[in-house]
Amino acid sequence: MALILLVSVDCFAGAGKDGFPFLTLGAGARQEAMGGSGVSLPGEVNGAYWNPAAWGAVRGKEMSLYYASQMDTARLGALSYAQGLERSTLGLQILTFDSGDIQGYDSSGGKTGTLAVKDSMVALGYGRPWGEDLTWGVNVKHVQETLPGASASANALDAGLLYQKGDWPIRFGAALRNEGTQATFENEKTSLPRSVDFGASYQALAQSLLATVEGHEPSDGARYWTGGVEWWVYNTLAFRAGYDSGTDAGNGLTMGIGVKMKDFRIDYAYTNQGDSFGGAQRVGVSYRFGGAGDRAYQQGLALMQKGDYAAAVLKFKEALDADPGNRAAMRALKEAAQKLRKERAAS
Repeated sequence: MALILLVSVDCFAGAGKDGFPFLTLGAGARQEAMGGSGVSLPGEVNGAYWNPAAWGAVRGKEMSLYYASQMDTARLGALSYAQGLERSTLGLQILTFDSGDIQGYDSSGGKTGTLAVKDSMVALGYGRPWGEDLTWGVNVKHVQETLPGASASANALDAGLLYQKGDWPIRFGAALRNEGTQATFENEKTSLPRSVDFGASYQALAQSLLATVEGHEPSDGARYWTGGVEWWVYNTLAFRAGYDSGTDAGNGLTMGIGVKMKDFRIDYAYTNQGDSFGGAQRVGVSYRFGGAGDRAYQQGLALMQKGDYAAAVLKFKEALDADPGNRAAMRALKEAAQKLRKERAAS
């Protein structure tokens, strides 16, 4: 019966032969809408699931709630929190999965009643900049899975890097995820779904356009790649689309939207799992306790995307006055000042 249940869960996860398939499901609606690309995206609390170096790029405090549903019964939830310190960031991420009731069958195909699997993960994270251009981070995880009549747990480590040279619009990321101990189910050992991930993202047009392409090498399957795009309208409304070449069901296409309201952001993603399993609905809500510095930075982005470069320069300077270490605001200030000079030279 447990075998039938695990097969059902694997269909939802798109996983291979390793255990704990819920660890491959993702934990951010923004990233899932972009094809499951998160290794090289700018730092935010959800990004630490794909690359723990994202912890080190979070400014101030940030919290996120995430929920996904699939196959009418399966549910995935996540809580993420980042606490910025003077030069580093501490993080916490909790992930839970509940398959709901799934019909079980015996070896002859007869029904045996309903089964369920419940999983959980708790990760403590740490990240910080290393020099001017590099950020690193780690996650220490404890995972547990409960099946009918059996349970197992394991410990794991994630490690990652983010690199962006000066004013370059390109960011590179690399991560090793779920490197850990084996778990034992009824005297049978199973490994965690380890993955080596790498990628690059490109930001342009006053930071309103973001594109990413990433490669993934799982321990229990073939290499695959993901990619996505994001377009922000006045730093308020985002449209996203992506592609995942490694999906076991559906056509791999993803899409979603995001809405930003002051310090709140709401994200939605839809991923196609084929006719047999339908589409997965994913929703996330995040809140930044960034204070005056982060608020001025966000306002500056909106002004720059409207073409008001002079006002944007003032906002980015305000952001740097409140938080001199905000490298994103520094890059945006240089970009806005450059566009302002070109605008004045042309007039």
